[in-house]
Amino acid sequence: MLDGLDDINWGSLQHAYGPADDVPDHLRALTDPARFDDALESLYGNVFHQGSRYSATPYVVPFAVELIAGGVQPARLLRWLTSLVAGYRNPINPGLWCDGEHLHQWGTTAPVTDPHRNLDHGTTPAILAAIWHHAAQGSALWLALLSDDDPAVRAAVAGLLGLLVKVEGVRAALQARLEDEPSGVVRGALCAALVAVDPELVEARLADPALACRFTAAACLPQAEGAAALLLAGLDGIEGYDDAPDLAAAALREVPRAELEAAIPALCRALQSSAGFSIIPIVQTLLAAAFPQGCHAPLSVLQEQVLLALVASPYPWRIGNLWGDLRSHNVPHIRAKAAALIEVSVPDDDALQDVDSGLTYARMGFVEKAIGHFDAVPWVTIFDQHPDGFDALIHYAQLLSATPDRLARAAELWGEIAVRADRPITAMVNRALVLARAPDAPSAAETLREVTDAFPREPDGWYALGTALRLLERPEEALAATDRAIALQDDHRDAWWNRSGLLCLLGRVELALQALERCVAIDPEVVVRLSQDDDLAPLRSLPRFQALRASAAP
Repeated sequence: MLDGLDDINWGSLQHAYGPADDVPDHLRALTDPARFDDALESLYGNVFHQGSRYSATPYVVPFAVELIAGGVQPARLLRWLTSLVAGYRNPINPGLWCDGEHLHQWGTTAPVTDPHRNLDHGTTPAILAAIWHHAAQGSALWLALLSDDDPAVRAAVAGLLGLLVKVEGVRAALQARLEDEPSGVVRGALCAALVAVDPELVEARLADPALACRFTAAACLPQAEGAAALLLAGLDGIEGYDDAPDLAAAALREVPRAELEAAIPALCRALQSSAGFSIIPIVQTLLAAAFPQGCHAPLSVLQEQVLLALVASPYPWRIGNLWGDLRSHNVPHIRAKAAALIEVSVPDDDALQDVDSGLTYARMGFVEKAIGHFDAVPWVTIFDQHPDGFDALIHYAQLLSATPDRLARAAELWGEIAVRADRPITAMVNRALVLARAPDAPSAAETLREVTDAFPREPDGWYALGTALRLLERPEEALAATDRAIALQDDHRDAWWNRSGLLCLLGRVELALQALERCVAIDPEVVVRLSQDDDLAPLRSLPRFQALRASAAP
């Protein structure tokens, strides 16, 4: 599989981050179940970055076809391949793609006049046409997969074939499958594939027995009679249709005006129960429904209702993608200013934004930026205002725990976390371990003895006490605490590691080696640490230790 991958000069091709010489490794990783998710995420981000396609993208497609033919996660790779061909696409957004003769751009179709015109970040009609032709060469495989046993595969391949209806036999195969398909979700996917060429057939499916199919037909034809009611049902979710609420919110924007205004209360309720980027289509549709001519005084009752729903949610004001939508409808993109229009008060949005920014920077590894934002947060009041406030506080404590001059503050935070946590021992242990590295180190052992007194059956407490006593150069006491941890949990890898180091410090080499062998038996990956712990120095000349270290070699 993937023969010829190295015959391509990937370094001469481009993706979103420059030369595409990392693409072969990502493609090979797709064949490894343990690496598949990370590899696919990387490929979504480089050869398909926020909808853009690059000079490397067409070269990826034949290998994607080969992987799908080989049975490698076909449903997921088919959805990825469809994205490579058409960008972001759903029943109301036909995407951006080119079959070589015509450019299909967000619902409009025009002949290709300049194949090298820059459409978006280097995406050109010529690149899109090459992707389409490579995908079309797999048409025999795609038609065969319409009969696959897995409905997820059938639905995914229907989405791809909807872009290939000009290929001989594809349209007829989709129509025939729609008649025979047992799954309502897949019938809906077939409707989405056929709507551009056979809208009457799709309209007939507004009376399909399955809600999933009726809903998709309504999303394809939002102006049709009865479509709005079906889309409103989709706002609450449809079994087997993960994207139904997002699609419903977006499609409601296209229903007749009176039905759009009637949908406002349901959209407001959906906004309050949604979070993160899933709110985007809801907010966009609410703005279109309430402010078609912009937000101007005096406000109607309906407009006040929409503004109240918007300011009640923290999310519209944190997503930069929405600021342009808000401004285009003359709605302030600052939450407090929007709230002032209807004379209501809102939480401190700057604090909420600092929590979001801190979490983002922490997850990206930008420690100082994360700490800077977390330092500005009034933590006493933030928990009731931010859904991820507790998670953010843990991140903050972890970052400060690795910052030598902020250990005292880290200990305070771990104490606060312990008070709020359902299982406080982890936070209490972390607090004590931080104190063990602070100038007042003896207090760590005292704090940990409080932990072990309160939780005598928790091995992590005894392990942490042993670690603190080891740092205080009290190896006999540390060994006793570590042995208590092992007695409570015989496969406690880190306790066995500490026991080995402590026994080395006490000159009990044979017992230290036995403890180390037990640690490696629990987790063979610890062998990579054998040369990093100076406490193990007395063991390094022993043949059994050298045999353990040799096992780490690739």
